[in-house]
Amino acid sequence: MIRITSRRHNFRRCGVPHPKAATEYPDDRFSEEELAVLEAEPMLTVEAVAGEHEDPELIAAARQAIADGRVIAAGRPDLKAMAEILGAPVKAKVRDRIWETINAAPEE
Repeated sequence: MIRITSRRHNFRRCGVPHPKAATEYPDDRFSEEELAVLEAEPMLTVEAVAGEHEDPELIAAARQAIADGRVIAAGRPDLKAMAEILGAPVKAKVRDRIWETINAAPEE
C-alpha cells in the first residue's frame, strides 16, 4: 500500500486531489513515473505501508526465485521468475518491498 498525505487539502498531482488526511492506495494505483512525481513533490508525503508486499504468496515466490538462482543485482529476485512462479506480473517496487521484508525477517 501507498499512503499519501498532503500539506494542503485536495492538492492535485498526477490527476488526483490529495486530501490532508492520509489516504491509502494499492501499490499498483500509480505508474512508476507517477509515483516518482508524487515522491518528489514537497507538498506531499508518500509512504510505503504494510500491504501487498507482505503477502505470503509473493514472499514464497521471491524465496523460490532466489533459491533457483534467478536473481538480479544485490541478490534481489528476478521479476520474470516471480511472475512465472505466481502466474501474474509483479512490479519492481513490490518486489523491492518483498526483498526488504525477506531481509528484515528470519526465514520461516
